[in-house]
Amino acid sequence: LRGRLAMPAYNTDISSLERQYVEALQAMGDMESELGQLQSREARLRGSVADVDRALEVATARPEEILREGLRQVHTHLETTLGGERRQSQDLRVGLERAQSEIEQLRVDHENERQKWRA
Repeated sequence: LRGRLAMPAYNTDISSLERQYVEALQAMGDMESELGQLQSREARLRGSVADVDRALEVATARPEEILREGLRQVHTHLETTLGGERRQSQDLRVGLERAQSEIEQLRVDHENERQKWRA
């Protein structure tokens, strides 16, 4: 009788672990997707910097000081934007590492529970 009563609690524990595992996997997938988007955005921003540099080389008819000031402004803006993107990317990496660690712990817990059940 005790074995039968303990079984539903075990199944609930396993279901809970499996649900947490699935949720952690989904969160990890979402973070990986967002990280990919951020990396793509960073690449586009770097391309924009190169475009500005080329445009400045072509625009020799304008006064040099105006071009330098414009370049400084664009450079400042892009560096600020890239800095924010880097911070966000780092935050996502940290979150991804945490999610991966949590998934591994849940997997170990799940396997331990399975071994207990089999024993």
